[in-house]
Amino acid sequence: MTYAIDTRNCYLQHFIAAPAVEIYYMLLSQNGLSQITGLDIEIDSHHHGKWICEYEGIYGYNLHATPNSTITLAVHKKSFPAYHFSIVTILLEEKQNGCFVFINQYGVPTDFQADFQHFWEQKILSPLSIYFDGLNLSAAQLEE
Repeated sequence: MTYAIDTRNCYLQHFIAAPAVEIYYMLLSQNGLSQITGLDIEIDSHHHGKWICEYEGIYGYNLHATPNSTITLAVHKKSFPAYHFSIVTILLEEKQNGCFVFINQYGVPTDFQADFQHFWEQKILSPLSIYFDGLNLSAAQLEE
């Protein structure tokens, strides 16, 4: 089977009411990310940052991380062509009341673009927002 590979970038932007440092470490934390998203995520420290997510056979490798700033991943889905990985860059841009999270993914076969947009928006970014919004609400209630 032949797949068309879209070389255009799949781009998402999302604001989360939390400091970049907290988002950064949450994205790289197996326990934290699994707990917040409800996904079964494994990060294998013995295989140089390989991670596996039970959602639709998605797995990959952490290629590079700059603390509180960027994370670069190679991402594969079981139904992709063999040995094909897309590249994901997650950029964290600190703002006064939180952080913009920019996700740029390219090299996704065209048949899977909607799947990945759903994965990043609904399975990762929305649960992170809900989690940090809850923490901020609790902190505000404690200050009263």
